[in-house]
Amino acid sequence: METSPHYFSIADIKEMYETLHQCFGFNYNHISNELIEVFVKRFVSSSDQELHQLTQNRKEDGEVNAIEIALSCEGNIKFELSTVYAQTTAPLLDCLLQKYLPDDRLQANMLRFMGALYYRNKDYQYNLGPNWSKYKYEKYWHKVRPDMLRLYLAIMEPASKLSHQDTTEIKISFHGNKAVSIRNEDGWLEQTMLNYLHIYLGIDNAAAAQKELETVYAKKIGPKMKDKTLSLFLWGTYHLLQESSLKSAKKGSVTNKQCKFIEHYLRILGIIQPDDQNIDAANLRGRLNYLLKSYDTIPLLVDNREYCISPNNKGNTRLW
Repeated sequence: METSPHYFSIADIKEMYETLHQCFGFNYNHISNELIEVFVKRFVSSSDQELHQLTQNRKEDGEVNAIEIALSCEGNIKFELSTVYAQTTAPLLDCLLQKYLPDDRLQANMLRFMGALYYRNKDYQYNLGPNWSKYKYEKYWHKVRPDMLRLYLAIMEPASKLSHQDTTEIKISFHGNKAVSIRNEDGWLEQTMLNYLHIYLGIDNAAAAQKELETVYAKKIGPKMKDKTLSLFLWGTYHLLQESSLKSAKKGSVTNKQCKFIEHYLRILGIIQPDDQNIDAANLRGRLNYLLKSYDTIPLLVDNREYCISPNNKGNTRLW
């Protein structure tokens, strides 16, 4: 697939961050690959003195906070998007924003950014080497971290009454094979695992680990939302418009003009398919009124749980 670059300045992204976070649940981890690309280019092109300033907050293992450094740099992040976006979607989007939001530069730029991010997620293409997989953070949040929490709880659990108080033996089984006994003299293996978990899990006590498992990783109760993307963009775009000249006079009310704009915006992005005649401005107004009555925040709307990253892992270039 042919692509073309689309740029957004880091300064603009930082200016937009708080609103995008509240309206769409956006955070810097969503563009971690782009920010790391900025860091790599900055790092390679820096002088020795600049490198020292960039990396003075290194961790003991030599890692640096690549994302934090990238956000402190001037310049742009780059989305590689399909030529279809460049030739068709972007011009249509510019016309729509000029028509409805000619004097709302910041809000228009936010909607351009969210449109580009939506396309980026559909056409994700990167060539930053094996360490920068598209699923880097998702694997940590959804797979690795809950394993770490369970391991931490197992280590912290009090000794069984049936065990000998003077033994530190541990039994381990891999790949479904027979368990082997580790003598674990002076608790060396437990301490090694706790040192590792201190860096990459960052939990201080068993109660905190248990609470995170129960609140973040518990199975959601209740009906699942059929189309999270449509609901997210419908809810988020409305709240963003409430900070523009297109806002409704009464808080929580939805105007026809807002719904017409949102319909055009979602059709341009392809979130509403061109041949879908069941969704129009009136239909979107009914959906939006329901969402506004039912959900107060983005996490409640799309079950966007607050997944954690260890506060002790300052580098963000290795998550486990």
